[in-house]
Amino acid sequence: MIQVTRIHFFKKCSVIPEHGVATAFAARDILGTILSGEALQFSRPFIVGDIISAGSVTGQVVDMDLHTAQLLISDKLPIVVPNSFFSNQMVVSPAVIINKSRARYRGLSFNLQVNIQDHEMIPIITSEISKLIMSHPKVYLENEKLQCHVSQVGPTSLNIVVTCNLNPMATDDYLAAQEDLLIEAARIFAKTGVKFGNLV
Repeated sequence: MIQVTRIHFFKKCSVIPEHGVATAFAARDILGTILSGEALQFSRPFIVGDIISAGSVTGQVVDMDLHTAQLLISDKLPIVVPNSFFSNQMVVSPAVIINKSRARYRGLSFNLQVNIQDHEMIPIITSEISKLIMSHPKVYLENEKLQCHVSQVGPTSLNIVVTCNLNPMATDDYLAAQEDLLIEAARIFAKTGVKFGNLV
């Protein structure tokens, strides 16, 4: 379906004046990404939580929309991949092949900004948040361990990245679990007196 649509679009581009070629190619790229996103949503070769390999990219899918897919690569850094990338790649999901089961868990990743003045409290914060996640009933603990550590340091704040897996659930339940974890994390900040840093 995507290839047919692209062919028709190229035919239309062939009659566009030269001054509109750049705009047409930009529009083609955007359209291709959106159509690829729709195709992914329809065919669902992978879903949030799957570990996939496509070309030179390997990681766990933590978010998807019509334009992009966000993956966590081996060092737990998030990367954003345009959906059009997957239309020309063979996508392999080792978790599906080995376990014969898709959606055994759903990936979750979020960031917490800590005021730089509270840097001495970082070990306490990461320890408390790790305990929170380990004890949460919606967290899936049978695969790899959760990650909770400082990933960046800025002039006014430090960034703590938290990644874990949730049990398979509907999107509404997934968002509710994410909200619950964020609220509980905020309570840990309040209990310890640590101030949030800037969100930018």
